[in-house]
This record gives sequence, C-alpha cells and structure tokens, in this order.
Amino acid sequence: MVEFQEKSDILRTEQLTEGIFRLTLNAPRIAAAARPGQFVMASCGPGLDPLLRRPFSMHQVSRDGQVQILFKVVGRGTDLLARTRPGESLSLLGPLGRGFSLQTDGSICLVGGGMGIAPLLFLASRLCELSGGHRSPLVLLGARSAQELAPLAAGFAALGCEVLTTTDNGSLGHHGPVVDLLPDQLGRTDRVAVCGPFAMMAAVATL
Repeated sequence: MVEFQEKSDILRTEQLTEGIFRLTLNAPRIAAAARPGQFVMASCGPGLDPLLRRPFSMHQVSRDGQVQILFKVVGRGTDLLARTRPGESLSLLGPLGRGFSLQTDGSICLVGGGMGIAPLLFLASRLCELSGGHRSPLVLLGARSAQELAPLAAGFAALGCEVLTTTDNGSLGHHGPVVDLLPDQLGRTDRVAVCGPFAMMAAVATL
C-alpha cells in the first residue's frame, strides 16, 4: 500500500451546518493514490498542539489533487481544525485503509448514517465516473435532522443519484433509522455498501 506524508495547503474551510465543517486541501500525491473508503491522518492545526493526528475519511477527491474531509466538531482537535483558514497548512498522512470495492457490474445501493455519510460521496462519484455516467448508485441516507442531513445529501443529488432520506426527528424524509428503507430496496440492487454507526451496520447485516 502506497502512502504519503504531505504538507497540504488549506484551500477552503466551509461550515455546512451547526457543528459540521468541510475542509478542502491541496494534497496531490495523496489524491492520486486515493481509493473511496480510505482515510487520512491529519494534524489539527498548523502548530504541534494537539500532538496526535486525527483520522478523517476522504469525503471527495478531485483529479486535480484536491482532498476534502468532512467532520463534526466533537472535541478540542476538531474545534481547532474548524478554525483553520485558507493559506494555512496541515500535515496529512495517507491514503490509509483498504477502501471499498469498485465493482461496476450490476447495481449498488449506498447506505450512510450520520457522519458515516462522509466517505460515500467519493465512492458515488467514482462509481459514476467508472460507468461513464450511464449508471449512478441508489443512495439511502439518515441523520438526526434535516439541518444535518440536507447539506450532506446535496452532493449525491448533484451526481444524479436517486437519494432517499430518513431523519430521527422526522424533519426530512422517513421518520426513523435509515435501515428502515433498505428491505424495500434490496430487490433493486445487487450489492450494498454501508458506512455509519456500528449498530446501523449490524442491523443491515441481519437483512
């Protein structure tokens, strides 16, 4: 497995909704080697505090060397990361992990819950690209609320994917967990790729 350590310039820091941020970085060597489902270890600021890197899945990777990470502020490290600005730089190590299978024969359904949605956009984008734009995956997404889910779902819709949504509070789509949607869709798909909380993935495995 090939991995690189890069000093990556921050190109954009975007707040998508309360507590959720998207960072776009210039990391050409990591981008060239990246596969959907892999992750990077990132420093959480230009200094040495905090010392430990944090793991982040790659939300989107472009052919011109840009890597996006999507994260929720949950502690000091991610709070520091959310405060970074264009022109600053971070140290990235990656790509790490095995990644998803990129089979293009047959149909596929992507199931994402919460921040587990983050790596699925890169997967959907690459699958659409490999099919020559003739086939896009079915996407099932779940989150706590419309406020959290809507900005995450927008990227899949832009790819032309059919997107079905669920929210815990019923503010967007089906009221309930995303796994509720899957039984009715299994007859339409040959494979399922899942990313989210362990309980969600365990529930999918029982279907």
